[in-house]
Amino acid sequence: MRTPTWMLYPIVSLILLMASSTQAQYWDTITPAGWNTTRVAYAGGDIWAASSGGLLHVDLDIYDPDGAFSGMEILDEDEDLFSNSINVISTDPFHDMLWVGHANGGIDIIDPESGEIVQRILDFYHAPDVYEIYDIDFHGNYGFVATDVGLSLLGYESEQGIWFVQDTFRGFGSWNRPVQVDRIEVHNDTVWVGCANGAAFGSLNTNLLDASNWTTFDLYDDIPVGPDENNPHVNLIRSVGNDVYVSSYRYGIYRYTLSGFVQADNNLSLSYYGFIQAADGTAYASMWGGLFHGDSPESDNWEQVGDWEQKMSDVIETPNGDLWVALDSDLENYGGIGHYSAEYGWTILKPNAPGGIEILAIEQSPDDEIWLTARKPAVSGVYALQDGSWNSWTYLNLSLYFWSYNSVAIGFDKNNHVWVGSRGHGLLYFDSIDPDTVFMINAASDDFAGEYCGGTSATGEFTLITDFATDPSTGGMWFCNPEAHDGKSICYIEPEWIDNWRLVARDYWHRFGSSQGLDERFISNMEIDSRNRLWLSGGSDATAASRTLICFNPNGTPLNTEDDVYHEYRSTDIVGADAHYFYDMIIDSNDILWLGGPGGLFWVDTRLENVYGTKVRGAVGSTVYALAEDPHGHIWVGTDFGVSVLNSDRFTWLRHYTSETGPHPSPLADDKINALAFDWNTGEAYIGTSQGLSVLATPFREFGEDLGSVEVRPQPFFVGPNETMNLTFVGESLVAGAQVRFFTPSGRLVRNMSFDEASFSGWDGRDDDGDYVASGIYLIVVTDPEGNSETGKTAVVRR
Repeated sequence: MRTPTWMLYPIVSLILLMASSTQAQYWDTITPAGWNTTRVAYAGGDIWAASSGGLLHVDLDIYDPDGAFSGMEILDEDEDLFSNSINVISTDPFHDMLWVGHANGGIDIIDPESGEIVQRILDFYHAPDVYEIYDIDFHGNYGFVATDVGLSLLGYESEQGIWFVQDTFRGFGSWNRPVQVDRIEVHNDTVWVGCANGAAFGSLNTNLLDASNWTTFDLYDDIPVGPDENNPHVNLIRSVGNDVYVSSYRYGIYRYTLSGFVQADNNLSLSYYGFIQAADGTAYASMWGGLFHGDSPESDNWEQVGDWEQKMSDVIETPNGDLWVALDSDLENYGGIGHYSAEYGWTILKPNAPGGIEILAIEQSPDDEIWLTARKPAVSGVYALQDGSWNSWTYLNLSLYFWSYNSVAIGFDKNNHVWVGSRGHGLLYFDSIDPDTVFMINAASDDFAGEYCGGTSATGEFTLITDFATDPSTGGMWFCNPEAHDGKSICYIEPEWIDNWRLVARDYWHRFGSSQGLDERFISNMEIDSRNRLWLSGGSDATAASRTLICFNPNGTPLNTEDDVYHEYRSTDIVGADAHYFYDMIIDSNDILWLGGPGGLFWVDTRLENVYGTKVRGAVGSTVYALAEDPHGHIWVGTDFGVSVLNSDRFTWLRHYTSETGPHPSPLADDKINALAFDWNTGEAYIGTSQGLSVLATPFREFGEDLGSVEVRPQPFFVGPNETMNLTFVGESLVAGAQVRFFTPSGRLVRNMSFDEASFSGWDGRDDDGDYVASGIYLIVVTDPEGNSETGKTAVVRR
């Protein structure tokens, strides 16, 4: 490690401050936070856990194991943490601080009482050979950090109250350098490390930069390893009482003695991830199969705690004797935090977030619920944001082999029943009236006349369903069934079956192919225009079909194929040679058809007799994967490099968003955009990426006719030349044509704003002369065109 250059991070509140690079817009990042937790800690009277999606915090003043509210929140980049993926948290007992070690090499030091970040250490983040923080431990005014290149020693400067890197130990005995250190344990006057080589310790009273001052113990030779283990490593070092215990992956736990390591457990040979001795002397071991206890660390009689079998990555005891564990997602359970008490037994705290990190499809239902599909790292499935909470349908609560393939499409029929399409296992149907009615329909679904959902071969079950559309003229349902073996690539379901799914499907499901006039075998997307015509995109990255766009007019009678009209357009006629297939398509409120694919972004005016396409250049990425329209007619374009927002003039780009490392930095979870949806009521853009869901609150929303109470954010409102966020109006605070005025408490008018200004950009904290206002409480008066007024207030902090 080079000579340290510590960075003192400005003290900010996790609760009040949200990172944003664009005025009047606010981000929320929803990753599978807590579904894969690795460490748990007790600090500031609360419970904290490190996870792949952020820092989990359980407020024990609110938490009720016998109630519905868990009191758990997720803190991530939106609350100014350095990253969303956290490997380790550790409590500094000498300064009462919580250390958060990020997977990207950053470290945040947090005051757990106030929730403030008091220092950010970026030495490891900037080091070219360090990629992750793996463990953290303390000894007085010294901290130890495990990284890819060894063990780093940090010192504490008491006068300024800051930590800085002093040394990095890269050599351990005869092991080859560098050594990735996975675990640390400071015991009395020694420091232990664990890695793929084995375990080593050195005395704190010696020069640890000298590799010969480290005593090493090799796996296999000194520490036993399971016979079927292909990637052996030391996954736990823990001091209990006067002894040090080491666990090698999948082969039990061993106690160090002067003559070497001896097996401590006599009937447990699983991997230990956590090991403690409680205040009453009882030993607890968290491992793959659950939490076990014995009367001592070397008990002959280990028993499971309760009946909860799951991978438990860590365990701690709180002062009241309760046990808290970090839960990893597995094939049968959700991740999160587990709590065990003698009174209540096990309580599982599942974060309010989807469980899959890669978002594949997003749609808003007619009753304003947000539905999405996601996959990886462990829990693929369907998730719905309903009344502020995420509900989930995965293999954990719905035993269907549907989940083994990607779910790529979501649709809603006239009764708001939910349809989910997959690349391989057909479709999943949710009855919105009867939540327990969920079933799968594919080429092998005999109960639902599977021949009406064609597989890619006559005998195979592999069934592709890629898009849905509700026919407003009939109330029926259309969906794409590409590559069906018989060439029938779209399907229509009569409204009678939607009203009663118990009817025989073969009487109400109708498929369209070459015998009905549709020659394209691969139909990947569909949209319906204001004339009730279906626009279908054909071809795929596999077929590269030359005929990519089809206009199908059933003339309001899908069951009568004699009056059907098809217009097929070749790619060279519509969009030129740039595109042979499309990933997404939408029809906006002006009947403009938007197409996105490897060739970029195109639009087609469906109102014209002679159809032709126009390419739009200037988006942040070259490949377009997702499209959406907001209430102001802007087109949101998701690419391989972020999101771009196109003005309703189809020419001017309003904004671009990429991740923090891109040319237009924002808190976007990832630059690879898979899906987009826009909530017209709230102005929130839901952006599905390969690394989670980003929700962007924007001023682009539909406004109601009746003026409601005035609500603004953020509160307090920071103003000044270095601030980037404007004060925005949320809820029913505005109606079209409203006037907005800001007054001091004495009644002096400081700013008069039009509806366009207030709704689009919000208040920048300046008066009518262009000067920033002083700190204080300001009265807000909103008046609608009829003269009705509502008032609100905001606390301004100038800095």
